[in-house]
Amino acid sequence: MIIVIFLLMNAFLIISNEELAMKNGENWRVLGEEYFSWVREIGENGWEVTGEVVKMDWVSEER
Repeated sequence: MIIVIFLLMNAFLIISNEELAMKNGENWRVLGEEYFSWVREIGENGWEVTGEVVKMDWVSEER
């Protein structure tokens, strides 16, 4: 439920920032492009952070 609310809030943020009137069919296309671009960037950033975390040495040197 929290994820759905998060995703909806971001869709509303895009609508607000781009000043999209959702009565226009063309604006739905713009919303879709912007939204999925945003989702793709989150995925890419998550992939990059995960890769860096995996590379870290997690073994403590103190023993």
